[in-house]
Amino acid sequence: LELQANTDSLTLLPNRSHFFVFAHKEFARARRYNEPLSIAMLDLDHFKKINDTYGHEIGDLVLKALGKVCLETLRESDIIGRIGGEEFAVLWPNTDHGHSREAAERLRAAIDVAKLPLERGLPVQFTASLGVATLGNEDINLDVFLSRADKALYEAKRTGRNKVCFS
Repeated sequence: LELQANTDSLTLLPNRSHFFVFAHKEFARARRYNEPLSIAMLDLDHFKKINDTYGHEIGDLVLKALGKVCLETLRESDIIGRIGGEEFAVLWPNTDHGHSREAAERLRAAIDVAKLPLERGLPVQFTASLGVATLGNEDINLDVFLSRADKALYEAKRTGRNKVCFS
């Protein structure tokens, strides 16, 4: 029951509420010990078009494939959660701006080359945009920190998608 309560049933990643339990703890720990912390908001590009073109069943398979790529690409200590719909959040503990830049680009590139094979036709390709923030003095709470990553995500979407932007 605990696993069901904490896990997104589609992607098998931590769900929104479980992700935020981890995020609040990591935020407090990073503040207390003056350690680096980075966070990313990740959104599948043109997901509505995937659903409209292939159907919601294939859209669900794309979400599962994205989750698998993320788990294969991220470190064991990294925390990812499905925040809602096609939006995910990634928390990189003990990760400064330079290392978060590398990690975010590595994740974006892994998603870019992923393909979902279909029984008929060409495989479905998908991309994602990421907005990344590294903990700073202005981040008085997790909401402010997450908001900076979210603004960077909107910048990535606005300026072309399939890219990483930083707060």
